[in-house]
Amino acid sequence: MNPFEVLAHVQEQYRTYVQTFQRFQNSRIEQWIGERLADGTLLWKPPYVQLSRPFAAGEPFADLVAAGILHPRTPGVFRRAVDDPASLPYTPHRHQTEAVRRI
Repeated sequence: MNPFEVLAHVQEQYRTYVQTFQRFQNSRIEQWIGERLADGTLLWKPPYVQLSRPFAAGEPFADLVAAGILHPRTPGVFRRAVDDPASLPYTPHRHQTEAVRRI
């Protein structure tokens, strides 16, 4: 799958969708919109790639509970699958753990 081809397809579909419900009474506004739709500057920004490092892992909720910082039922609330109490608990990032400790 080429992400740029997918992007072009999605943009074309969206442009078509937008053009199907726009009716202008003022021809100058219609022309202005048409020009910007044609050059691609009205509906979206150009694609870009951003590289970022993942957040550092924090302490598990169980450790924060053991330290007396969080309520014992907290780990049961923060699960990877909200509707499945047997799913693995979410592990907060370091900045989140640090914020909990500061509060």
